[in-house]
Amino acid sequence: MNKKMKILLVGGLGYIGRRFIEKFQNEYELIVFSKNQLIQFSPLKKNKVFFGLVSSNDVIESIIKTKPDVVIHLASLTGLKKCEDNPDEAFNVNVNGTANVIKGCVKVGSKLIFLSSREVYGITKNFESHEDDKLEPINIYGQTKVKAEELIIDVSTKNHLDYTILRLTNVYGPSTTSGVNKIIFDAVKGKIVQIFGGERIFNLIYIDDVVQAIKLVLENNQSTGKIYNVGSQVEITLNQLVKQLEIILKKDIIIEKFSQKDFESTFFRPSLKRIENDIGFTAEMDLENGLKKTIMSF
Repeated sequence: MNKKMKILLVGGLGYIGRRFIEKFQNEYELIVFSKNQLIQFSPLKKNKVFFGLVSSNDVIESIIKTKPDVVIHLASLTGLKKCEDNPDEAFNVNVNGTANVIKGCVKVGSKLIFLSSREVYGITKNFESHEDDKLEPINIYGQTKVKAEELIIDVSTKNHLDYTILRLTNVYGPSTTSGVNKIIFDAVKGKIVQIFGGERIFNLIYIDDVVQAIKLVLENNQSTGKIYNVGSQVEITLNQLVKQLEIILKKDIIIEKFSQKDFESTFFRPSLKRIENDIGFTAEMDLENGLKKTIMSF
């Protein structure tokens, strides 16, 4: 039998990490590093979970101790407003934390898969964003992701660091109530749904498609040293999303509308040609079924 690939999920008890574990725990030898000690969310054995802060030496020590084939770096301070309100923490976690993960990977020769964000592009006006476009983020979160990407690329030119960077669009699906999911959750529970900039156009991708993209990167050497947009063909405004939810839920949704914040972009459409051509990834979940699955989970 072939030896299972050993993977360390940094931030592995978060939204994407938990789903990756649920789907692929039998295919890989999975280990988790997390600040979240609510390990009942994870089916992994206790001796496969390490706790600590990514912004400390804890994560370096965990990488050295476990010597994984691949480190999937999921740990991040997310939420645009949270990062705007806590810029020092955002840079400490998202930039300094990534520097620590890089150090650990270089020491033991692990491949690094880093989850970045569409927010690195900044303002895009009715055109596709390509991976080689100039990066001009308009918010703290995007700035931290750009800095983290730069660290990875810089180290890879000076040391042997095998990496792949995945720039995710807006992820939705069961098991979390943040981001787009908060709109879905509030609608299901009959709460007032707050909309900031209802005509902003989002690209949505279902959680299972995200973890499948990660799996394809793991299995394909052509992803080495590459940056990929990870998104779908689903483009929708927040106002359209609410109308779609009303149809599925068969009820009116109470909406409270606000102007969009100055650190939010109004449009995003990713070019998906590179990830399709290199590793054969195409998002499979359509919006209606994705919303229904998310609604059922709430």
